[in-house]
Amino acid sequence: DPHGLTHIAGVWHVSGYDYTRRDQRTFRLDRIEDLALLDRIFAPAAPATLHRRPPQDDRTMVVRALFDAEIARWVRESRSYYAVAEEEMADGLLVTLAVRRETDVLQWLLGWGSHVQVLEPESLRALIATEASALLDHHSTSLSLLT
Repeated sequence: DPHGLTHIAGVWHVSGYDYTRRDQRTFRLDRIEDLALLDRIFAPAAPATLHRRPPQDDRTMVVRALFDAEIARWVRESRSYYAVAEEEMADGLLVTLAVRRETDVLQWLLGWGSHVQVLEPESLRALIATEASALLDHHSTSLSLLT
């Protein structure tokens, strides 16, 4: 049952009651892969009020990443949804994130290339190394196909 539509940081979200999860949820519209129109009509009992949900306390994994000082400005402008703290350091910007699992921030971190170093957890460092190795293999193979 949709209750509201919001535009946040250039992305549309729909919030409402999710019968599968039996809870209020918010979904990015651009991530909805399938849509079905139902015969029934939803009529809210009262006008919806959008409110900010309290932070999820299931984000128990702490990620610390050090960004090169030269890109700190852009990191701040493209702040991750999972960021909970930032600290200026002598050698860059230290960002602390709270996530459920490593994959929550994997793509965001990979997008900064060699300008970021994950300090913890070790499991995320290993995942990034594996992904970087796969990228190298993929691109090395691609180059040999062109010659």
